[in-house]
Amino acid sequence: MPELLWKAYINFETEEGERDKVRALYERLIKISGHVKVWISYATFEAEPIPASRAVREEAEDDEEAEIPMVDGDPVRARQVFERAYKDLKSKGLKHEVSC
Repeated sequence: MPELLWKAYINFETEEGERDKVRALYERLIKISGHVKVWISYATFEAEPIPASRAVREEAEDDEEAEIPMVDGDPVRARQVFERAYKDLKSKGLKHEVSC
């Protein structure tokens, strides 16, 4: 149940274009859970574009037919999250499993 609340809060901040706030939420969640799914979600978030912040969107609202401006993701930052995840999970002694 708490994971649904975290997910809703992260989704809300993402839709608001608050990338820094979402990062802070993921960092808090990783300290609490450290679950592999959280790491994957965090890295995916960093790689994907999100809507621009509300301030930027309000400036663009003059043209109602205009698309919502997006902010590109950062694949370098996503890779850094994956690398941190690997080190964290490896330090916990989780075994490497390969499925073919």
